[in-house]
Amino acid sequence: MARLISRKKQEDAAKLARLQEVFFERQHEYDVARFGETLSQTYAANYAAGLEIDKTLLTLASAGLGVLLAFLSSKSVDSPYYLGIFYMALWCFCVTIVAALVALHENRKSTFSAIKGVVHPRGRQYIADWLALIGFSLGAIATAVLAAIIAWNTFSKGV
Repeated sequence: MARLISRKKQEDAAKLARLQEVFFERQHEYDVARFGETLSQTYAANYAAGLEIDKTLLTLASAGLGVLLAFLSSKSVDSPYYLGIFYMALWCFCVTIVAALVALHENRKSTFSAIKGVVHPRGRQYIADWLALIGFSLGAIATAVLAAIIAWNTFSKGV
């Protein structure tokens, strides 16, 4: 009788262990599926944010070129120093436009590669993103300095 009870306890313990195994396997499958979904959503959000940043930099750099051309057409850029700042800002905005277009192209290539299941190296995309960001920042600073100098000269001349 004692053997029968101990055998019954062993069988119950084995059933309990198997149930726990099945539970943990299903929990693991659920966690993996949830992690995959979260990872997919994170990648999609990161991709969309990167596209928006590139498009925004492209738009703002184009607007910066317009502001610089307005400065040039107002004949306020009359000193060689002002022209140097003008050309530096112009160059920075042009670099920003080219780098943003390269980043958008690389984004597109990496998307098509992901659809095909091929890993696309993203080194050029990161370089283009940083180049666009730095170029725009320097161009905006140079344009702000040029605007301040032009405003000060206009104020001091009494025009």
